[in-house]
Amino acid sequence: MKFSVNWLREFVDLPKNPEEIADLLTRAGVETENIEMCGAKIDKVIVSQVTASSRHPNADRLTVCEVNDGSGTKRQIVCGATNY
Repeated sequence: MKFSVNWLREFVDLPKNPEEIADLLTRAGVETENIEMCGAKIDKVIVSQVTASSRHPNADRLTVCEVNDGSGTKRQIVCGATNY
């Protein structure tokens, strides 16, 4: 069975170290087969909010978007997405 440690933390206090959590589960009779660190290698991904958009002046399938990435600086990006 897979579960999120963040989900489990909603119900009980847990140590921060995943190996300690696995050890506690094993001692409680729930064997831990492996630990997966989801999202651990995406530290350079920045989530932003699209605040304005317009069609690209020189391309039919591109959109020019103004985004707020939380840095306080308005940024302009070009993308092919239409589902923002």
